[in-house]
Formats: sequence, structure tokens, C-alpha cells
Amino acid sequence: VQLNRDFPKVRISSYYRSLLKKEKSLPPEAKQFIKEKIEAAQRIMKCLDEREAAVKKITSKIVDVQRDFFEHGKDYIKPLILKDVAQSVGVHESTVSRITSWRYIQTPQGTIELKSLFSRKIETSHGKEVSFERVKSMIREIVAEELPDSPYSDEDISKILERKNVKVARRTVAKYRKALKIPSSSARSGAGKKRDESNGNY
Repeated sequence: VQLNRDFPKVRISSYYRSLLKKEKSLPPEAKQFIKEKIEAAQRIMKCLDEREAAVKKITSKIVDVQRDFFEHGKDYIKPLILKDVAQSVGVHESTVSRITSWRYIQTPQGTIELKSLFSRKIETSHGKEVSFERVKSMIREIVAEELPDSPYSDEDISKILERKNVKVARRTVAKYRKALKIPSSSARSGAGKKRDESNGNY
């Protein structure tokens, strides 16, 4: 993981450091003022360094978990939530949320929002876990393999998924189907009929 710094390198002007060396010529209040400001600047610089280290640490963890996605694509995103990363790297969930929000990562799969690499999980009947993204992909595959004149209903898809050891309620299937912009079974049936009619088949 390589970071693209989104701010310039911060430094403290050597002029003010040199002023402190002229202790005899500086009034005490001026000397104290400069010391306080330099210490404040040092704290800011430390915070920026810690922020950059946290970004790299959190991003590296996400990349490590989602390596299959980077190599094979979206269908291979693994279940991952903020809490998993927070516990692994030793920070609060809110820190992970702030760092991954509105931040993008350039990958072999394109430039994507870092937060898109999180996915809730569904436990299979075998005790394994699959991501919601994988379930969406399975729904897409099921619809692609259906017969044009006999499309699967949301209930049918739910039962097919259950046979694949993934239990998903019908209403959840409907929600994912809509998210995938897949029409309802009745609309798909109508579309298939129109295609046949346009080819002169009845």
C-alpha cells in the first residue's frame, strides 16, 4: 500500500527556532510565546504523522483481507465490517469509519471508494460466511440462467439460494434484485415475449 499525500509537508520555520537562541535579547513574554507556538506546531505535525500512519495501517488491513477481490473481481469480496478492522489494528470503529469515508484507492479493479470494500456477512448452513456482494452475484447468475418464458420469482430465487446453503428471505432477494436493477419476474417474462415476437416467434 502506497499513500498519495493529500497535503504538503509541514515544517516549522527555522527563523522562529533561531529567535529562541537569542534568549538575552528576547523579552521573557516573547520567548514564552514563541515556545508555546513551536510546541503547538510540533503537536500538529505529530498528529498528521499519526493520521498518515493510521491510514496506511487500516488500508493495509483491508487490502490483506480483500486480496481475492483485487486479483479476481467484485464477486470475491469477503465479509468485512468496521469492527473487524478496528479490533485488528487496535483503533476505535469511528476512526476506521472516518478514514475510509470519502477516500479512494487505485486498484487493479479500478479506482474505488475504500468503504466499498466493506460487506456484511451471511452465514451459510455449513457455518461458513459469504458477503452480501457474493449473494448479489449469485442472484445475478441465477437470473441469467433462467428460461426466458419461465423466469424465477423472488421466492424461487430464495429457495435456489437455500439449496446452495445460503438462506436469504424473499424480501431480501427482492431488495437485492432491485439494487441490481433486475426487473421483476413478470416484467422479465414480458420482455422475453417481446423479444420472441420481434424475431417472428410466438
